[in-house]
Amino acid sequence: MVDSGLGIAKQLREFGYQALYTPAGHFFLTSDSPVFTIRPDASGEATVGMGFGWPGVEAFFPVNKRTVLRMRREIKPMGIPVTERRVEQINNLIMATATRYLYSSQGYKRIGRLFDERGCKVRPGKESFLTKPPDSQKILFK
Repeated sequence: MVDSGLGIAKQLREFGYQALYTPAGHFFLTSDSPVFTIRPDASGEATVGMGFGWPGVEAFFPVNKRTVLRMRREIKPMGIPVTERRVEQINNLIMATATRYLYSSQGYKRIGRLFDERGCKVRPGKESFLTKPPDSQKILFK
């Protein structure tokens, strides 16, 4: 585990970061598995759960209810406001990559229903941090 962590730390030194901020009145969720990766392609789809060594892979980490950290190679540090649609996409990925629990700064029955429908779809060790992309994990991410 320590060797693996040191290898990932070396890779993450190559990553830049951006702070993504929600519009007023919106918030990011988090889960018991808050870090997720995607590898977008030119068609607007992305593969979820790719390892940090893949070209073009992006890692996301919720910092608080209004901010998510986006890490990727070759991006400059900055803060970026995002659209409501982007917040929804990121929240859907947070739900899908949760192991068992979802955490929200506000309680809405709709979030519970969405989590029951979309939550815990990506299984750690089976579809996360993979060395080759699984076709079944392609999602729309525009």
